[in-house]
Amino acid sequence: MSTREPVTELTDPSPAAARRAVADAAARTNLGRHEIDGLVLGVSEVVANARRHGAPPVHVEIHVTIAAVEVRVSDAGRGPDDLAVGEGLVAPDATSGRGLWLARRSCAEVALLTDSAGFSVRLTARERPA
Repeated sequence: MSTREPVTELTDPSPAAARRAVADAAARTNLGRHEIDGLVLGVSEVVANARRHGAPPVHVEIHVTIAAVEVRVSDAGRGPDDLAVGEGLVAPDATSGRGLWLARRSCAEVALLTDSAGFSVRLTARERPA
């Protein structure tokens, strides 16, 4: 999906600005309220993490088809040491990992990616089959 041009790109957005942009883009799709709300929540958490733990700039790209929305949140940092962070349970006293845990449970797919430019999280919401 990300081979298509993004419908929206943001640089150094606040979590609120990212939420608005994702909700606006998702309104052009056949996604249900549950899928849209989950993606909006997941993106908000990941943008907050990128601003708190990553290295500027934080970049958000939103790609849309009629049946899906993919959001890539990138920063120039190296990302977490463990790319499986948030997959399992997060201890109540944990100091990190809750945002990715929440994103992984709110979206159809969450992928953590690293490359020479830095760290990215790709979040996807898809239309539920009828």
